[in-house]
Order: sequence, then C-alpha cells, then structure tokens
Amino acid sequence: MDQGQPVKILIVEDQSDWLVKHERQLREKGIDDITTANSVEQAIRLIQENDFTAVLADGLDGLYFKIVEAAQVKQGTRVIVISAREPKEEAQFGQEVSSAGGDFINKDKFGNPGYETEYKNLAESLKGQAGRSKEAPVF
Repeated sequence: MDQGQPVKILIVEDQSDWLVKHERQLREKGIDDITTANSVEQAIRLIQENDFTAVLADGLDGLYFKIVEAAQVKQGTRVIVISAREPKEEAQFGQEVSSAGGDFINKDKFGNPGYETEYKNLAESLKGQAGRSKEAPVF
C-alpha cells in the first residue's frame, strides 16, 4: 500500500448488533471505506479479492486464525481480533492471537462506559496503519 492511501477496513462479526456498532463508530471517527462480513468464508473471499489496511474480526468461535492466515498472504494487512473474554482468559487468548499473527482487543472495552474513547483510539491507530507494514497496536 502506498503512503497516504485511505484506510480500508473489513469488519467480520457474526452478531449483527456488534457489526452495526463497530461500523457506525468507525465511520463517525472518519473511516469511510468499510466492508462487512458475517462469516469466516465470506471474510476469506473478501480478503483474497481486496487490499485492506486492517481486518477487525470477532473471535468467531475460535475460527479467527483462518482470517489471520488469509490476511498474512497480503503483506501489510493487520488483523485485530475483537472478542469478549473473561479477565482470567484475556492474557492467554491475547497470546494465542499474537502467536497466530494478530492483535487482540477485549470486546468488553467497547461495551462499557468510555467506549467512545476506545473507538477513537482504534480509528487513530488504523489511520496511522494505512500505508505502513504491520506494527504493534496503539491503544
């Protein structure tokens, strides 16, 4: 991707209320090029056909790793897994996602008071990602 290229995001979420919320919040934060998918199969096809800056994916019952694998073929496509985890599971799941090549954010951050700040931080991180190779997340 070239420097200065607009942010192009794929949101993969099987729960429609979360899909709508993620998309609405990111659009409000200035990210306009958003594609959505509600299944792993649909997400993989879209990743193969497009050049996304990042893919925001739900844990999808453990199938997120298939999305990470598909995105790794596209150099520079960052995968952020947004999944609800209990505090005692959060660190281990984060390590699993990181080992697979993705980043992890606990979905609970987006459901609690202050979620606007979380979306703002996410949007700024994604805008900074456009045109650069995969880096550690900035939240």
